[in-house]
Amino acid sequence: MKKHCHAVLILTTLALLPALLISEKRRRKGFGIFALCSMMLFPISSLQAIDSLQAIDSLQAIDSLQAIDSLQAIDSLQAIDVDTTSAHEKKIYCTIKYSKGGFSDSRSDIGKLGGGQFALCAQHMNYPVAISLSIEYYTNGPDPTNPYEISEMYSMNVLYSKYFFEKKRLNVFAGPGIGLMIVPQNPDESVRSFLFDIEAGVNVRLLWKFGLYATYKYLYANKADQVDFSEHIVLIGITINFAL
Repeated sequence: MKKHCHAVLILTTLALLPALLISEKRRRKGFGIFALCSMMLFPISSLQAIDSLQAIDSLQAIDSLQAIDSLQAIDSLQAIDVDTTSAHEKKIYCTIKYSKGGFSDSRSDIGKLGGGQFALCAQHMNYPVAISLSIEYYTNGPDPTNPYEISEMYSMNVLYSKYFFEKKRLNVFAGPGIGLMIVPQNPDESVRSFLFDIEAGVNVRLLWKFGLYATYKYLYANKADQVDFSEHIVLIGITINFAL
C-alpha cells in the first residue's frame, strides 16, 4: 500500500512539473496542488505535524508568560528593597568631641590658662543645623581658686553645619551659643555667671568613625567685679562620628 502511494505521488509530481516551470504564479499554484495531494495521501502525518506546531506555539506562549511573571516578581522585590532601605536609612549624624586648648590671659602668672572640652553634637541629615552641648574648663591647675579661672562651663550652641566629600568625611560648622560658667573667687567661694560664645571649626573623619577637629571660640561673660571674660579660645582634639 505504501509503495502504491509513493508511486502515485511521484507520478503526480512528474505531471505537474512542466506547469511549475512555466511561471512563478503557476509554480506557486502547483506547489499548492502538490501540498494538497500530499495531505490527501498522508492525512495522519499532516495532522500530527500541525498538532506538533500548535504544541510548540503553546509552550512558547507559556514560557513567555512565565518570563513576564518572573520579571514582574523581580521588580516587586526590588521595590520592596528600596522601601526597606529608605525606611531604615540613618538620619541623625552624631559627633562626640574631646579636646584640649586654652587662651591667653595677662591676669595669670604664666600668661595663659589651659583647659579642655567634652561635647556632643547632633544633626538631622535633611537640615544643615546642628545642636552642640559642651562641658569645658580653663584653669591653671587642678584646684582653681582665682577669679580669672573657669572651674566649670556649660554651653549650648546652634550651629550651621555642612558636610563635604564622599561619605561625609569633612564637616564645617559655625554658630552662636549661650551657657553658664562657675568662677572661683577664693578657695571657699565661687560665683555663677551667664555667658555668650561664638564658635567655628572643622571636623575631618580620618579612619572608620574616628577623626580630628579644631575649633575657635570667642567667649564673653561679665558680672559686676566678679566675672570678666572676653577671650579667644583655640581647641584641638579627636572625634567619634556615627549615625542613628
